Amino acid sequence: MACMLLLAACDNYLDIQPTGSVIPNSLAEYRALLARSYKDVSKFSDRGMA
Repeated sequence: MACMLLLAACDNYLDIQPTGSVIPNSLAEYRALLARSYKDVSKFSDRGMA
């Protein structure tokens, strides 16, 4: 019975898009996300993300 419940889950869990999260799909989106993260962190300290 438990096996049937596990196999009845969605076919591809990667199709689920969380709300309120940014998931980069291309290299340009990934680079923009990293650049923004570095910019936000650099406001608070000069050590980057360390």
